[in-house]
Amino acid sequence: MKIGNKHFNLRELENLFAENFSSPVFPILADFYLNTSQIDKACKVVKIGLLNVPDNYLGQYVLAKIHIINDDFIQAEKLLINVVKYQSFHQEAIVTLIKLFLLLDRSKNKIFKYLTIATQRFPENLEIKKMKVKYKILDSNSKSFNKIILNKKNNSLIKFNNKLATKSMYA
Repeated sequence: MKIGNKHFNLRELENLFAENFSSPVFPILADFYLNTSQIDKACKVVKIGLLNVPDNYLGQYVLAKIHIINDDFIQAEKLLINVVKYQSFHQEAIVTLIKLFLLLDRSKNKIFKYLTIATQRFPENLEIKKMKVKYKILDSNSKSFNKIILNKKNNSLIKFNNKLATKSMYA
């Protein structure tokens, strides 16, 4: 794994974390475990890390992903709102949050608010553009916002691209 200009192997990351639970490597280690389907290990690492550094927003994002995998959408929503609030340019977090709002059938105003923020911050993001078209949200002056169509039973809204998540967290 590469962090900045330095490459670390898994054993080195585990040792860094074991030496210092508040080390900033804990989200990287937890994300690695998550990407290799070691959900329990990922959860344990991120929870220990967040106990020591509760305001680590990358750790909160990884924990939100774990909650989504475990179908605990309410906890994931709370974490993602916090991440987006304090790390407003975390592209994957805001996209995931909007998808979660759609899945949970949140208010049109809330969806519109975050989709507008996402559009302003990431105007070239294809996924955000597709959501705007799919849910007929054009802009703040558009009357078509009231015609938003949500598919409550589509649980496939949230899909993680593991490579992008890591790149956006540590780029």
